[in-house]
Amino acid sequence: VLNYSDADLDQFDSLAADSSAKFAIDSKDDYIISPRAEIILKTKALKHSLHIGFNAGYNIFSKNDIKNYGSFGFWFREYLNKKAYCQLSGSYIPNYYYRNLFLSAGKYEKARYDKFGLGAKFLTAIYRGFSGSVSYRYENRDFNRIFDERDLKTNNFSSELIYGSKQSFKCWGGYEFSIARAAGRNDFTDRRDVSYDAFLFWVGSRLYFKGINDKNMNAGAMVSYKNTLFQTDKLTHEDRYRFGRKDDRWSITISVNHDLNKKATIGLLVNHVNNSVDLPAVDLKPFLDYNSTSAKIVFDYSF
Repeated sequence: VLNYSDADLDQFDSLAADSSAKFAIDSKDDYIISPRAEIILKTKALKHSLHIGFNAGYNIFSKNDIKNYGSFGFWFREYLNKKAYCQLSGSYIPNYYYRNLFLSAGKYEKARYDKFGLGAKFLTAIYRGFSGSVSYRYENRDFNRIFDERDLKTNNFSSELIYGSKQSFKCWGGYEFSIARAAGRNDFTDRRDVSYDAFLFWVGSRLYFKGINDKNMNAGAMVSYKNTLFQTDKLTHEDRYRFGRKDDRWSITISVNHDLNKKATIGLLVNHVNNSVDLPAVDLKPFLDYNSTSAKIVFDYSF
């Protein structure tokens, strides 16, 4: 459910550990139902096609209802021609449960935040099957008052190169640079600074072919690597978890989708994440390294 380390999960499993304060979850594994709806309006603007989308979703955790959350989004896509468009988008996640966080004297409190994002993207064809995009996204994460020092403002800059089409084969690769600055960074009264810089790289491919009953089918895979460098210079006990810390995270995703008819598609997605941490406080490493695997069954229906 959460990206807890093996050391944390050992504590969670131990009957001798008083984990009730540290863990608000009831199970480290879960089944999640995620209904989602999207409305797309197509019209004309500036003599070109304009698409407007609105979506909303809700994630229902069968064993850990504290993790239930909703999400909302919108986007405006203006096509400049058949092979180029500009897009503006926004998203909002209210009251998301992050996890129980340590305060002092062995006391933990539930950490929640609201997350708001705005983004812009430009995509265009380049040359003989190649297309490329550049994007910018701003995100604001606002924690509940007791964790105000963790409030985070992030600027993300990304670019991606794509080759191929949905006719037979597509492959892509991209890069994203993120600058995240926390409210506690410049306030000497705050004992934590969760600011970081991150570098994300990814490559992927997807093959399109005919499946059962000659229906359209596709299968794909993607590998990503993210290097996160925490920026705190606070020599506090609380920031031992971040001072001089570097995270290396690998993610592998495999997915298969199959059309049932012209309106319905079913799919399976499997994702594995491995996060390895390097920091001066080596005794904390077992509590920061983690592995997680998730499988998702997706059903899409277009009205």
